[in-house]
Amino acid sequence: KGDRVVISRLVSDRWRLIGWSTI
Repeated sequence: KGDRVVISRLVSDRWRLIGWSTI
């Protein structure tokens, strides 16, 4: 348990970096 939270957090961080890079 907690794996999904960690994965979702990593994904959100990656998407945030990508979003900032795109902008």
